[in-house]
Amino acid sequence: MERYESWIERAKSSLEISKIAVNDNVYYEDLCYQSQQAVEKGLRVS
Repeated sequence: MERYESWIERAKSSLEISKIAVNDNVYYEDLCYQSQQAVEKGLRVS
């Protein structure tokens, strides 16, 4: 797997975590962090 593909997969993983973690037991800040991580990882490949 190419290096950029690894980062894209990590970005997708962070995004999925932020989607499934939406419930009353998760802090809003933690959801924002996972979303931010997805974007940062996605930008890392450019």
